[in-house]
Amino acid sequence: MFSHDNINAHLTSLHEILPSGAFSGNHEKILFSLGKTHVTIAGLIDFFLIILMGILVRRAVMKALTLKAEREANGQSRNLILLGSKLAGTIVLFLTGLLALDNIGVKLTSVEGVLGMVGLGFGIGLQSVAANVIALGVILAEKSVQPGDIIEIDGIVGTVKEIRPRSTVIMSTDNIAVIVPNGHFISNKVINWSHLEAKIRAHIKVGVGMTQKDLDSAVRIMKEVAGNHPLILKDPAPDVWFASFGESTYDLDLVFWLKDATVRYQVTSDLGFSLSKAFNDEGVNIPYPIRTLFVNEPALGAPIQKSPVKG
Repeated sequence: MFSHDNINAHLTSLHEILPSGAFSGNHEKILFSLGKTHVTIAGLIDFFLIILMGILVRRAVMKALTLKAEREANGQSRNLILLGSKLAGTIVLFLTGLLALDNIGVKLTSVEGVLGMVGLGFGIGLQSVAANVIALGVILAEKSVQPGDIIEIDGIVGTVKEIRPRSTVIMSTDNIAVIVPNGHFISNKVINWSHLEAKIRAHIKVGVGMTQKDLDSAVRIMKEVAGNHPLILKDPAPDVWFASFGESTYDLDLVFWLKDATVRYQVTSDLGFSLSKAFNDEGVNIPYPIRTLFVNEPALGAPIQKSPVKG
């Protein structure tokens, strides 16, 4: 795409169509030197022209790949194309810089020592960046996290908005953008609420009085309240499971299905308020834990033992 001969041919053509005085006079005047290389006005103009051409080519390549990604129906393929777009743009800029330097006479061999030292410094400082980029490859290969997934990581629940080369953007349920390094997904536990299917099952545990009347009323009320909530799926229908015999309650588990995890907290809150009101209206008893204390009192007339107090 960018051969040295093609670049020089374009520059020669550009020189020919410019006014004759544009490169006359002082165009060969030396502005400064880079080692043994003398940089002239004409060379500097060529340098910026090559950079400009590289920027235009980079923009065209990235735009073409972005348009292709937008037409891609598969989310994983779309994400790979977007990543390739960014990588292609970086490569084009790198090659453009090398061609521009070569055109003004700065050979790679003359700056390889400096580049080596800079590269060593960057390599040490950018180890975490490299780890995150490698983690991105693992994420894309495993398809464990994709844009649009609802995930929970470090107690934060949100929707994956964008997977970048170094990090992933998650929009939390509080509409806060959380930037998570890609390496964090590899080394930590991640709950993907929509990995295979968006629909999830949720639970609410309730303890009611240990009478048959309270038990029957509670089961009926819990099914009715859950069945009337607009965000709870009708199929499968909400159900009530008997969880266990508590110390002072029958422990019940209200089970219901939601279209996705984003509404889980809203629905459980709504059900909590509705169940509390319905239980109160129907007279369903929700007892407090009962504790019986036995105190052994000393016999009448027996001396009371006192423990010595240490100062």
